[in-house]
Amino acid sequence: MPFGDDQFWWGKAGRFLLNHGFFTTKDPSYIGGSSNGRYFSNVLMIFGMHHPLYNFIFYGLFATLLVYLLWKLSSGKMGLFFLSLLIPLTLSRAYTAGAWFWNAAFVNYVPAMVIVLAYLWLTKKYLLEHKLLDIWILVVLSLVLGFIGGLFVEHITLYQVAMAVVVILVTWRLVRSIPKYQWAYLIGSIGSAILMFSNRSYWVKSSYRDTNFSFANSLRTYVETSHYWIVTFNLALNLLLMVGIFVSIWHKSKKQLWDYLTMGVAVFFAGYYALVNAFLARQQSNDVFIPVNIGNTLQNFDAIMSVLFIIFLFLSLFVVAVPKSTKWILLYCYLSFGFLTGPFLLITKPISAREFFNGTMFLYLFAMIILANISIQRPQLKKAIPIALVAGILTMSSYYMVGNVTNHFAYLERFEEAPFVGAVPLDRRIPYHDLMPNRDLYSTPDSILYWSKYRCRSFVGYLFYFDYR
Repeated sequence: MPFGDDQFWWGKAGRFLLNHGFFTTKDPSYIGGSSNGRYFSNVLMIFGMHHPLYNFIFYGLFATLLVYLLWKLSSGKMGLFFLSLLIPLTLSRAYTAGAWFWNAAFVNYVPAMVIVLAYLWLTKKYLLEHKLLDIWILVVLSLVLGFIGGLFVEHITLYQVAMAVVVILVTWRLVRSIPKYQWAYLIGSIGSAILMFSNRSYWVKSSYRDTNFSFANSLRTYVETSHYWIVTFNLALNLLLMVGIFVSIWHKSKKQLWDYLTMGVAVFFAGYYALVNAFLARQQSNDVFIPVNIGNTLQNFDAIMSVLFIIFLFLSLFVVAVPKSTKWILLYCYLSFGFLTGPFLLITKPISAREFFNGTMFLYLFAMIILANISIQRPQLKKAIPIALVAGILTMSSYYMVGNVTNHFAYLERFEEAPFVGAVPLDRRIPYHDLMPNRDLYSTPDSILYWSKYRCRSFVGYLFYFDYR
């Protein structure tokens, strides 16, 4: 359901930015960070908000590509195929509402991640599986991927350049030659970085953007907000990681003291995050899905636990029972998580969960690669796991479908009764408010304009024609 930035890009502000190269100093308190160098995703947002049918197709395509590429990069085994389908359905509420169901965030973050994973998949096919030839079609495709992928969101733009360099260095180390497609991807990535950061919005002072290199400020940001999104509330991911590490070591024929210690710590973290999520689920949370009124002691303790959890993931690389080459791949996933997460600890404004979504995807890939190297011996278990995963997919997808449809009609009914701007009375919030990016705690002026226009269209008219004059 369109909200906030979606309606901003649909309205006059989006058209103004489109006509001014996505840079302006006009009304900075309103336009804010939308004056930027995300040229490709900005255009997609404007076009998609005026052509909803395209938006549905775009969403379905890139959601499918994301789970497909995670599956193919992890192993391609059918058991993990069902797990990859379940991933979007087990995201934390902050990611579900703030990155997956919010069109403005989805368009920026998911396609960018898909392009990154697509290039890694092409490299896997070429370098490890030897099933790809360095022909001109691959070269052109890589150039396009590198250039377009860097025009979505800033941290992916920088990551692409770093990834292209790492892939070239690894390829040279393994085969002593660099294929043309890798140079093409590097050139495309550098080109997009130059284009993006040439946008003047990054070189003028803005009340919307604030970066502080103070360790104290970064620590406060991490303790008060970021650690919840990065670690604590990712319960399904945390359990997946701990189960993978535990079972991988359990299958070792000879175990040493370090192995038993690692399994014990994995059980401890799994239990801790299950308990802390059960407790925090009962606490009041704000519009960015952060618990409030829990006290500094618990908040500080949980922040420390999240740091120990991240350190433990690194140490587990030396213990898990996977081939040496796979450990290097796991290390790459871990470092990618750090690269895509770390910069946001320096940003004091704006702060939200969606910035950490792409880094979290590399932790999902980390877990899936470990699970892919575990062989299940019992036939009953081999049959039971896919059935359980399919049951989870059907249950969660049904829940989200019912929730979104219910919210849609509840929102329309509320709009018909009394459109308003600002805080939403608690007794008027839509039923599944946790699926909204702001938990339906406030409404914007753009919302009034958008839904007023929406009501003038039939469903078919909305799909094929949704414009304003």
